[in-house]
Amino acid sequence: MKYAYAALCVLLTVSAQVLLKHTSAYPAWSKGFFLFVAGSMLTYCLAFLAQSLAMRYFPLSKVSPAMSVATMVLVFVAGVLLFKEQIALKQMLGIALGAASVYLILS
Repeated sequence: MKYAYAALCVLLTVSAQVLLKHTSAYPAWSKGFFLFVAGSMLTYCLAFLAQSLAMRYFPLSKVSPAMSVATMVLVFVAGVLLFKEQIALKQMLGIALGAASVYLILS
């Protein structure tokens, strides 16, 4: 169950960031803008709760970097798949270094 809290935190954080990105499709202060901002706020709150539960079971020095990098990778993938963002070599290198950092921290 403890891994589910960490995974849920990551998925909720990624979802909140994707919802925030969707606000760019609407004029500022429009109904759609506020709808996606509110959805993102709610999702971030749920992510915060999941993170507080995950922190009960894992050392902070290990779980926080691992969740941050997992979030970074999934946000990158979401940007490419959902928003057709371009991939640069530096981004790929950053993702690889992030993955290496998690491996080193967890080992």
